[in-house]
Amino acid sequence: MIKEKKKVLKIVDAFNAYCFYIGGTDVTSKLKKEDGIWKFYFKSDFDSKFLPSIQSLEKQINELECGNTEEMYWTILTSEDFKDENDIYLIASMVENAKTKIENDYFEIEFTRVVK
Repeated sequence: MIKEKKKVLKIVDAFNAYCFYIGGTDVTSKLKKEDGIWKFYFKSDFDSKFLPSIQSLEKQINELECGNTEEMYWTILTSEDFKDENDIYLIASMVENAKTKIENDYFEIEFTRVVK
């Protein structure tokens, strides 16, 4: 269970870091565990020059989950700080039931992750 909690914390850290990366100055994050499922919510304003990055993430998060990618990611994960967009794209492939919304210079994302 400790390993799964560390994964959940890394996901929260990565999405919060991404919000700062896209120029967020008004960031909200919420995490809730319910019936064996983690529910995540993030909302952030963003600098318009990052719209292509956000749209790319939106596309990535709606593609099929790739379990092999996830295992490789957690195996090679280091404790280094968020460096670029690659972390967030890998993490996006590890979530289920994702909904994204871009409106009025705000980016919102909600998704779940089954506790293993």
